[in-house]
Amino acid sequence: MNAKEAKQKALAVNTETENSQYAKIILMISNAVSRGEYEMWFYENIKEDVKNKLVEQGYDVGKTQFERNEIMTKIKWSELNISDVRSSETIDARKIVINCLKMYNLTEVEEMNYHGDLANEIINDLVNAKFMK
Repeated sequence: MNAKEAKQKALAVNTETENSQYAKIILMISNAVSRGEYEMWFYENIKEDVKNKLVEQGYDVGKTQFERNEIMTKIKWSELNISDVRSSETIDARKIVINCLKMYNLTEVEEMNYHGDLANEIINDLVNAKFMK
């Protein structure tokens, strides 16, 4: 095998490994979502291309942690990324409210009627995030 063939085979293996890892993570996310969760831990080193793809899709991929011979990376999909919203010229208030509702495990604005202080909590969160004064 010459160098070009070796490189092609290595690239094919890396691509297959990345695709497999991505599929595994998406399956784990789907399982967590079906349990009503908004985050999960992945106990392998995430390939850089896989991490980039997840981030592009809106997932918050934390820094990999190494504890007691264990590799762990938290992946979240519930929190509003404040820096992304601030960087755009137009703030989508609906997106902010929907993300706030997700953090409180609600799906519709009308559900706030059944939770007396929830509107105040959301407003406080928006004030703390410096979206409101």
